[in-house]
Amino acid sequence: MPLAQAAPDVQITTGQVLAASLAMFMFASSLTMLIRWSQRYFKQGQTLPLARRPFLTVPATVTWFTAMLSLVWVAAQLAVSFGPAEKPADVSTETGSEGETPTADSQSESTPVTTKNQDEQLRDARSNIFAIIQMNAILTIGLGTSVLIATLRSRSRITTQTSALCNEEQSTDPTFATEAIGYSSLTDLPLSSVHSDAPGFPQPATAAIQSVETPYAIDDSSPTTNPEPFSFRNEFAYAVEVFLAAWLPTMLLRFLLVELISQVTGEVPESNPLLELLRSGPGQELMLLIAVTAVVVAPIAEELQFRVVLLGGLLQAGRPQIAWLFSSVLFAMAHGFPDSLALLPLSFLLGYAYMRRRSYVAVMLVHFLFNLSNIALAMLSLPQPPIS
Repeated sequence: MPLAQAAPDVQITTGQVLAASLAMFMFASSLTMLIRWSQRYFKQGQTLPLARRPFLTVPATVTWFTAMLSLVWVAAQLAVSFGPAEKPADVSTETGSEGETPTADSQSESTPVTTKNQDEQLRDARSNIFAIIQMNAILTIGLGTSVLIATLRSRSRITTQTSALCNEEQSTDPTFATEAIGYSSLTDLPLSSVHSDAPGFPQPATAAIQSVETPYAIDDSSPTTNPEPFSFRNEFAYAVEVFLAAWLPTMLLRFLLVELISQVTGEVPESNPLLELLRSGPGQELMLLIAVTAVVVAPIAEELQFRVVLLGGLLQAGRPQIAWLFSSVLFAMAHGFPDSLALLPLSFLLGYAYMRRRSYVAVMLVHFLFNLSNIALAMLSLPQPPIS
């Protein structure tokens, strides 16, 4: 209300007021979470508890294929970001020659042309979104099937070996049977055993295994007989923490980059193509497709690609710091410039969350919440309701 009275010529919609309120709430919540994480880190040496369960098994060939595919994706995004900007078609050239003053008849004749161009752009946008959904679906099915088969084979092989070992040791040492009960399943075995099962990867040395308190901890040297069971409620709670901790640094970095680029080049850089399309005022059907692509399709496909396969596969080869850095930078760069720089805080925290929680669901929920907040802010900020 005060803003409307101060600037009566500026029309402020209810959605924009809600968007501003949501942004302020997100700012306060994110700042609070960062303070809580800082306090927790200084007291406990970590911000997220380590889940004592194995990562999903990723074959070496799938890891290298995904790495090459991600590099190609990054190169294509950077080429688009730094390539020549496409100029919009000049509709006026189709209505008459240069210098000709349009009459009422010419204006009426030009109207169908403009409508046709807009319809063509909407059809092209819809086709592009469907193509993105199809590509992500193929990638998700291919990578997901490979990881699932490798994990089931690894579990079956380890269970068989453990049973054989228990039978052999029981015949010579009766006390061993009681100690081995806790290792009768894959989730109870040391992760070094699970990693050595991945084809093509060398088994990391025990001395190189990180302690529980390091941010990139893979395993501790002592196995646990009580692995943390999966709980959707717990993983969702941790996902909310990671999302809030990443939101403020990512948004502030994006704002600073936009201001810097605007001052240097004199032009405001474009944001994510889906958000740009959303702000252009498409129809409700196209807005729904954009929301589904950003909020549902992207988290499922990208977290499987960059966290489960790329990060998880590289972790199996050792060098957790390099795996964390490489997968996080690739994920950020795959979103084009300047989003590639702004998304670095979110990307590193997603990798951190996967290494600590060892849960595909947890990182997928973080990605889901982050994209949902951006889509909600973009939709609420629209100057007018979408065309039905």
